[in-house]
Amino acid sequence: MGWAALTGRHAAEDGNRLVRAADWLGEEIEQLGAQLCDGYRAGEISGHDCAMALCDYIGRVACPVNERHAELIRITNDWLGSSLNPKLSDLMERAAYSDRQVQRLVERYFGLPPQALARKYRAIRAATLLSFPVLTPDWEAQLAEAFFDQSHMIREIRLFVGRTPARLGDEESPYLNEMLDPKNLREIRMPTLDGAG
Repeated sequence: MGWAALTGRHAAEDGNRLVRAADWLGEEIEQLGAQLCDGYRAGEISGHDCAMALCDYIGRVACPVNERHAELIRITNDWLGSSLNPKLSDLMERAAYSDRQVQRLVERYFGLPPQALARKYRAIRAATLLSFPVLTPDWEAQLAEAFFDQSHMIREIRLFVGRTPARLGDEESPYLNEMLDPKNLREIRMPTLDGAG
């Protein structure tokens, strides 16, 4: 939703790459970023002040997303969080569009068509679960059911997370470890260590 409101760009065409913010958002964002960094480094403004200044900027430049598209984004997020292996038919039943339109719009806003998107989220959630020190028997069973076999799970996690399960806790990858922290996956249902989900 934020991507769509801020850039209006097609996620499948523009996602997973680094670009200068000014190339998509104009020179104002680059000037603001430099000003905030200089002020922060000089001790003149706090991290909170920087975040609030960026929020103000986003509030000024973000454009509303088509109401029906916003609803499809919400439905897609719910669908992705419904299980490790959500059924495509469940998404299609809930969406107020034809199957072809759902395919096209999900790819536009999420960067992948629904089935590939479900694979990606399954791999990310599996990686997150495997990073827990202990899994409940219920979650172990759900992981086993979500993949054909262990090699399938390893391939999917490597493809979408960039690491094999054995390397998920690698201390040389603090950013990956932080991204896999369940607190950062609030859009999808993740279990707690005690098994409550």
